Amino acid sequence: MSTYTTSERYKRVKKQYRYKVAVGIPTSLVDAAPYAAKLRRAVELGWTIHGLENLVDVSDHTMHDVMAGAVASIERRTAAAIATLPDTYAVPAAMPDDAFVPSQGAVRRLRALLALGWTRADVQAAVTRRAPGVNISHLAADLSPRIKAMKWRAVAEVYDELCMTPGSSTLGRKRARKAGHIPPLGWTDIDDPDEQPGSVIYIPSGRAEQIRDVVEMGLGISEACGRLHVNRKNLERYCQRNGLRAEYEALAKVERRHDNQHTREAS
Repeated sequence: MSTYTTSERYKRVKKQYRYKVAVGIPTSLVDAAPYAAKLRRAVELGWTIHGLENLVDVSDHTMHDVMAGAVASIERRTAAAIATLPDTYAVPAAMPDDAFVPSQGAVRRLRALLALGWTRADVQAAVTRRAPGVNISHLAADLSPRIKAMKWRAVAEVYDELCMTPGSSTLGRKRARKAGHIPPLGWTDIDDPDEQPGSVIYIPSGRAEQIRDVVEMGLGISEACGRLHVNRKNLERYCQRNGLRAEYEALAKVERRHDNQHTREAS
């Protein structure tokens, strides 16, 4: 009976795999390169391999090997699991509170609230009630690439609570805008790593009146969003929270009518 060293066995398996690929024989292995790139991207965003292990049934040792290029091919089930890993700053519900996650989503949220006129003291108090020990000034300064999931969730809860209500600090708002901080309505998806929001004109007072004005003008949602410098998702959320659901539906009705007209003209 022949015996092989680990290195010889690996070479033998690799040779067999290459032969099967060459002649078209189905194999359970796939090229590891795309999944190595997926893992490197996740780490660049601030995720840790140890933390990602909480989301998929793949060991951190295996993910390290794949990311480092130590293996040329991997099992399909491993590849499928790695493919599901997040390409976002949003923290999945399955992530334990004590796991380290990217801080950037929390940084964006804190800066957005400052740009909305909320004071650091107000935001700090709201976050501390949920997760004592979070220093929002340190976090907003983007001094650390990772924070614990519990702290991220506390900031996200405060953001959801305050993001559509203007704060009281005009000076704080001006300072935040001068620093380039983007208010909530400037984001389409605040957890999208690739989003590059433009400058946004946010007018806290009179927003409801402006929405009613664009309804009276007979505009659809797309035109209204352009005039108000907001995206559709945030316009809908604002209307829901401020008793303007009927106005939003009126804008949506005009939008549908325009879409139907364009479809008829195209046909």
